[in-house]
Amino acid sequence: MPGIVEYIYLNIVDEVNERLLQYECEEVSLELLADILLPVLWQHKEEAHIIYSSQLPFRLIEPVSDRTWKWAEKRFNFLIKEHGLANYFTAQELLKYFNARLITVLTLWLEADIPIHLDKFRPKFMFFMNASINQLIFKGIK
Repeated sequence: MPGIVEYIYLNIVDEVNERLLQYECEEVSLELLADILLPVLWQHKEEAHIIYSSQLPFRLIEPVSDRTWKWAEKRFNFLIKEHGLANYFTAQELLKYFNARLITVLTLWLEADIPIHLDKFRPKFMFFMNASINQLIFKGIK
């Protein structure tokens, strides 16, 4: 059974990647990512509900990151330099961090018994992906 669920999940990832990789990584804004990713997940919402409830996406962060690494390599290497992270993390680790955050936000949506409609979730997706933990949890705490 786990192999079947993993296979279905990776097929969904490949469907997203087929659309996403038509763009240069540097061209992909959060809005464009939402416009590509969310409709595919909504189309597969029954399967996605099972998958995101299983924690499988967290276990597959490395293989999913590996599937997009060549596409994202230049951008994430730039980000490591831009943010002074080279002594702490690699670009591949930053990509895994991004994917983990993405999966966390998608899990909030898709593990619900009845996920809210895509159109209502999209603004929440943008909010959670844009909000820092400091803004979300600790805002106003000195």
